[in-house]
Amino acid sequence: MAAPAHGGKEERQLQTSIDILVQRVAELRNKIEGLILRLEREPPESLNWPSFLDNFAIISSQINTLTRFIKNEKTIQLKSYELLPLSLNPNIDENLRKLTNGRVHTFNHELVPDYLRTKPEPEVEERGNTLTAKAITINTDVVNKQMASLNNAVHKIAELIEHERERFEADINQRTQTAQSYRQKDTEELVASIMYGKGISANRAVSQVTQPPQVSQPQTMQNQIPNPSNAHMYQQKAIKTNIRGSNPYNRPQ
Repeated sequence: MAAPAHGGKEERQLQTSIDILVQRVAELRNKIEGLILRLEREPPESLNWPSFLDNFAIISSQINTLTRFIKNEKTIQLKSYELLPLSLNPNIDENLRKLTNGRVHTFNHELVPDYLRTKPEPEVEERGNTLTAKAITINTDVVNKQMASLNNAVHKIAELIEHERERFEADINQRTQTAQSYRQKDTEELVASIMYGKGISANRAVSQVTQPPQVSQPQTMQNQIPNPSNAHMYQQKAIKTNIRGSNPYNRPQ
């Protein structure tokens, strides 16, 4: 690594920053490897998703911590340094294999452009330049119309998703309310009363059994029912009286 001409203090700070970065990157790599192994070994049905999400949140927090450390003012700005290969060897390097955990076995002319590249590949760079030139030549009004159309489509999709979410939550609430059609406590008390007589007083049961039947009520009802023969005779008398009163000849009877 080639650095600007500075004193030994900056070199020590650089070495300290690199050591901290290596340590935190190693911890982050171990967390990610454990998460991937857990996904590969455990089936989704038996996976403890709350614990998995907690581990994912820890990884996200470690990435944010690493980013804040790199952007910190006290950290040496690594972008002001240049990384150059001191030697290239086509043979297998055991130290390099150990340092990279078996990912890189040799550091030759084929690997240097991939690992030390600071620009994209020529094909990717050419395609990016083509897209940039095409974007510059597009009319501003066309761009605004396309952006408005895209925003309208995104807004409609967001409304549709929100509507489906509200409907889904309403269905869940309705199912929860309709499913609770009984009280467990009342059911247990009813079963205990039927099976074991719980809550039923013995004196009350005896008094209800020994109470004589009341026969006066049917007799009273029978007395209140009018005699059909008496009602018929009364109607005949009324009809006869009316006939006598309507005789036009007034003959003596």
